[in-house]
Amino acid sequence: MGVWAGRIKVAAVALAVVVAVWILDRLADVEWPEGAVPVVRAVLLVAAVAIAGIAYQTWSTNPPRTPLVVSSMIVSLVGGAAFASAVTSAPSGEVLTSGPLPVVGVVALVFAVVALTAESSKRSPTT
Repeated sequence: MGVWAGRIKVAAVALAVVVAVWILDRLADVEWPEGAVPVVRAVLLVAAVAIAGIAYQTWSTNPPRTPLVVSSMIVSLVGGAAFASAVTSAPSGEVLTSGPLPVVGVVALVFAVVALTAESSKRSPTT
């Protein structure tokens, strides 16, 4: 497995976690079990940081820096920050805050992973 393939797999799993929890929390309005909220928040923060970290690391270590890599890095940092803010500012008993902040975070993180995936399809499997 090439470096790009490994990065994309980790980013995809982290994105799946972010999207699944966002759907459960905001769209399905799931009542989280007692004690689960801090754990879910921690997992979401790790997932958002993983995506942003992968995008940043890909940008910083893999020339040429194509527009897809640059945009992925920028959007992942903005999305990660927005999502982290949505997690840490949520009221007690909720995983995410209401309003546009979690949506901005999710959309930006999805774009970042899609851009990385598109760029990886252009590169050889060993890079």
